[in-house]
Amino acid sequence: MKEQWHFWGHWNEPVLFSAIFMSWGNSHIVKKFSLPIKGDMKAIKHDYYVLEQDYEWLGKRARESIEKNDGYLEKIFAYCHERIAQMQKSGDLDLRDFIAEMADYAALTNVIELSAKALDQYFEDLAEKAGVNSADFVAMMLPAKKTPLQEYFNQAQNVSEDGMEAFIKKFAWVGTHGLEGEGLTREQVLADQKGSKQEAKKACPEALKNIQPYASEFVYLRSAIMETLNIAAFSQRKAMTELGQKHGLAYEDVISLTWEEVIGLIDNGVVPAGVKDRKRVFGLQKTGKEYTLLTGEELAQAVKEHQVVVENDQEVSGMSAYPGKVTGIAKLLDVNTDVHKVNEGDIIIAAETTVDFVPAMTKAAAFVTNQGGITSHAAIVSREMQKPCVIGTQHATKIFKDGDLVEVDAEKGVVRKVEK
Repeated sequence: MKEQWHFWGHWNEPVLFSAIFMSWGNSHIVKKFSLPIKGDMKAIKHDYYVLEQDYEWLGKRARESIEKNDGYLEKIFAYCHERIAQMQKSGDLDLRDFIAEMADYAALTNVIELSAKALDQYFEDLAEKAGVNSADFVAMMLPAKKTPLQEYFNQAQNVSEDGMEAFIKKFAWVGTHGLEGEGLTREQVLADQKGSKQEAKKACPEALKNIQPYASEFVYLRSAIMETLNIAAFSQRKAMTELGQKHGLAYEDVISLTWEEVIGLIDNGVVPAGVKDRKRVFGLQKTGKEYTLLTGEELAQAVKEHQVVVENDQEVSGMSAYPGKVTGIAKLLDVNTDVHKVNEGDIIIAAETTVDFVPAMTKAAAFVTNQGGITSHAAIVSREMQKPCVIGTQHATKIFKDGDLVEVDAEKGVVRKVEK
């Protein structure tokens, strides 16, 4: 029987970062909680797919836990907090141990992200039934505990010139994602001092109080797990750079390896054939314990298999994460280097926002994403910055291009092209 695949999302990552998320089928979290996850995955030109059966099981089990209050999710959440605390100390590990730890830790993202994604419609239906619009629902579900990025925004407001150097050192990872990005600068801190606006959490109606703790925890963990990984990965860049130099490889070559290949390079000095030819356009499939790297005709066939045809070329609709109505120039963000093309007042169009997009989000007037629900990064940052945001449009990055004049109506959840 042919496997059925579920589209998870689009993230433009190097091979190493793609590979760590593909190891979840054999991870501690899956074993500890006896999750019936097969774990096969594939990334086709940065579009990530998981098995439909794995996605459906996680969503069904999470909803069941909420409705029956059986403690399953609470145990998953507690374990994630425990692992976050461990990852916060991983900067002291040698590179080999860190790579193995990173691969196991990444499975938390799979379990939490996929469970939350599967629950989004359930949460939205309950909010609608309670008469709560999507933007207010996001505000009600903000986490009680701040994520590392929220801590950065909070502390940035009070940084003096005398304390700037120490502050930048403390939050040097801000502006990075995974294994890439440039890190925090003085200019970015000054911009974020103007751009961040704190807002109180909205009161939750009685009809939604039973789901509030779950939604809030998903919001926190979706961001905190990845931000903590970003911090740890940033601390290991020097070691990865030195490993590459030892074997005649650039840093970009090292992050073009799978995590098992990095360990093989450390242990045995084995440089895989053709590693310098691995570019950002690739396909990677994990079946059982085996990786298949797709290039050329194999990659073209995989792209064709999952290709989606989009007909409407004028507008998209989605869910409002923060209200407002603005018009600006569209700028599509796919890789972290794209942040430099965003100017004040532009409209960010992305598959999904990540931490390395924050410098651009500070400048932008609004955000529009293909993916994401009420627990997504874009939804939370838009609330933090109080900027209009429409999420879950499915195809915004296929409809709009750089330079389009775009109107974002986050009151109605509609984004459309405007004649210049």
